[in-house]
Amino acid sequence: MRPKDASSIVLVDRRGPEPRLLMGRRAAKHAFMPNIYVFPGGRVDYGDRFAPVAIDYHADTLDLLMQQMKGRPTPLRARMLGLAAIRETHEEVGLILGVKTDVLRQYAQPTWAAFASAGIQPDLSRLTFIARAITPPGRNRRFDTRFFLADVSDILEQQEAHSSEELEDVRWVTLSEAADLETHPITDRVLDATGKALDHSQTDTSLGASPLAVPYYQPKRGGVRLEKLITYLRPGAEPIAGGEIEIGA
Repeated sequence: MRPKDASSIVLVDRRGPEPRLLMGRRAAKHAFMPNIYVFPGGRVDYGDRFAPVAIDYHADTLDLLMQQMKGRPTPLRARMLGLAAIRETHEEVGLILGVKTDVLRQYAQPTWAAFASAGIQPDLSRLTFIARAITPPGRNRRFDTRFFLADVSDILEQQEAHSSEELEDVRWVTLSEAADLETHPITDRVLDATGKALDHSQTDTSLGASPLAVPYYQPKRGGVRLEKLITYLRPGAEPIAGGEIEIGA
């Protein structure tokens, strides 16, 4: 089974004494990772290519997303990853990540109707690319998932996240509190990357202007299901090998 493109966002609220992250429990009905705490996200839809973009990625983020992209790498495909994460965030927890605009633009897909009604266009500059992981063979679903980090402190002044049929028990947690939730080993790796990014960008409210090397976890060819190869994607430079690990179930 060929992995499908997917994306997810680690939403950060930095208004308190320490950063808090938004996580929720995947509903039991899901065939893929039911009852596990994750970040909002999902697979890329064809309609994501038609969503208008108010502000593009930082140049380094776009460069990192196109590195080692399966198939033909294009800026459109890279933008669709961020757009999918923003769309899924609204569908799963109700938050709209974008900017108000007076420009009338037709949204060609009904999944983006809430953005059109609110007069908001997606803002990709909020997104920092922090990790990538491919589901190993033999699973009932396989995804090539890019994980983003976004500071939404300002958005939370006007909007409130909530649970949904897709993502239950939505809550804001610190990094230490997240360690007590039932999560997937890859999610734990993303939490590590989140901590490093937050430490690296203490004063950068967008977090997107100074990206770190991005760990890319992919199944080891011919290895057991739990073995992963790590490649570090670096902005403006060739990727470097990071060895291999046994990452868990």
